[in-house]
Amino acid sequence: MHKTDDGLVRLDTETGAVSLCQKIEQDWRCQPMAGTTSGPSEAAKLRRENAELKAEIKRMEDSLGLNGNNGKSASNKRNFKLPSEQEVDQALNYFERMLRKFQDRLKRLEQRPEAPERQL
Repeated sequence: MHKTDDGLVRLDTETGAVSLCQKIEQDWRCQPMAGTTSGPSEAAKLRRENAELKAEIKRMEDSLGLNGNNGKSASNKRNFKLPSEQEVDQALNYFERMLRKFQDRLKRLEQRPEAPERQL
């Protein structure tokens, strides 16, 4: 509620509706202010969307094993685990061999005599 010159402005924190409340004779009457109501359907839509997003986050966390259940969920039985030190070393060794082969190829290409350019 917020006091104004015309009365009180009331905000419904559930729906976002704003009303102007005025004392007329002995009674208080509240009239919705034009263009300020999102309506209960908008609030319900947002609640539904929020629930769907939370469910999606939970599903993703479950599939990655971030909820303490070792990645097991009803729909996805995969386990997510970090690679061991040995697996990391194997991957790095493979990459190092691949990089050396690439460097060797580049050196061979640089050592080749260049072919004369052909005239068209």
